[in-house]
Amino acid sequence: MEIEQLIKEFSNVLGDQIGCLPGEYDSKINETVTPLVHSPRLVSVTIRVELKEQLDHMERFK
Repeated sequence: MEIEQLIKEFSNVLGDQIGCLPGEYDSKINETVTPLVHSPRLVSVTIRVELKEQLDHMERFK
């Protein structure tokens, strides 16, 4: 899927300010910090079906 199509489909979330952050930013990484891996969070039974539908919808547009 083209970037333009994604922007159009998800414009309610993305808005029209994509790539418009003011100024410059420099990310700094502290090499002495040990990386962490967290286990996946559990999904509430009450929203599991809706979540599955949304994930399936998102996967169709890969």
